[in-house]
Amino acid sequence: MHPMDASGKVRILTSQHEYGQGARAGLVRLAAEELGVPVDRVEIVWPDTAVTPPTGPTTASRQTFMTGNALLMACRALKEEVTARAAEVLDTDPSHVRIEGPYLVDEVSGRKMPISDLGERIAVEKRYKTPPSAPLLEEPSHYGKPDFESRPTHWCYAYGTHVAVVEVDEKTGEVRVLAVVAAHDLGKVINRGAVEGQIHGGVMMGIGYALTEEFVVEKGINLTDSLRKCGVPTADFTPKIIPILVEVPHPEGPRGAKGFAEGPSLATAPAITNAIYDAVGVRIYDLPATRRKVAAALEERKEKG
Repeated sequence: MHPMDASGKVRILTSQHEYGQGARAGLVRLAAEELGVPVDRVEIVWPDTAVTPPTGPTTASRQTFMTGNALLMACRALKEEVTARAAEVLDTDPSHVRIEGPYLVDEVSGRKMPISDLGERIAVEKRYKTPPSAPLLEEPSHYGKPDFESRPTHWCYAYGTHVAVVEVDEKTGEVRVLAVVAAHDLGKVINRGAVEGQIHGGVMMGIGYALTEEFVVEKGINLTDSLRKCGVPTADFTPKIIPILVEVPHPEGPRGAKGFAEGPSLATAPAITNAIYDAVGVRIYDLPATRRKVAAALEERKEKG
C-alpha cells in the first residue's frame, strides 16, 4: 500500500520485517527512484496488523524481490494517477509532469499546481504474484540420470564466492583470518552502503561459525547460556574484508535486484576451512575449528607421518 499526502510525502505500508538486512533502506530507495522524489520524502510504516497488509514471512531472502516488486507496481500506479490528473489541470502530457515537493510541475511550461488540489490523500494498493516454483523433492535427486530436469525451487538465486587468507600457528593450532574477499552477484545494487555493510556483518558471522561459536546441549540442558560462552567473535577478530559486487540484473527483480540477506554469511566458513587445509594440510570437518581441534589434527597428521 502506497499513500501520498497533500504535502507530497509518501508512506509505504508493508508488513516486511527489518532484521538488520537493510530492508528499510532498500524500499525507500526503490520508491524514491521510481517516483523521482528525495529519499527524505519517503517513510515506511512497519508491521501493524491494524494498518499494514500481510506480506508473508520475512525469510529466504525473498522480501526484497516480493515486496520490492509490489512497491514498484504501487509507485507506478500512483505516479500514473497523479500525473494524469495533474496533466488535465496543467494542460500538458502526463509524461511531462514531475513531483516537486508539495507541487506537481510541468517540465515544459514550468506551470505547477499544489498536490493538495488532487485531494487530501491518494492511496494505491498492489500485490505481487511470484513466478511459479517447484516443491522440493522427497525422493533422491535424479541429477546425472536421463530423466533429470531442472526444477527451480525459488524465484531467484543470489550467488557468492569467498576467498579467505589465514595464518595458522602449528604449535597451538590457533587460526587467524587475515583477509576475506567476498564476491557476490546480487542482481542490481539498490543501496551500496547497505550491501557492503551486510557483507561485513555476514563475513563476521561466518568467522564465528568457522572458528569460535558453539552451542552446547548435554542431556537436554543448555550449557551455552551466555554470549561469552557462545563464542561470538569480538572486534579484534575482524580481518580485512574486501567486498566485490557483481551486478547481473534479474529480469523479474525490482530494478533487477535479488534478495541478499543470508548470502554474505554462507561462504565464509568453507573458505576458512579450505584455507586451513591449504596452509597446514589438515581438514577440519567438525566446526568450529578451535585451536584444540586444529592442534589435534596436526598431531594426528604428524603421527601418521
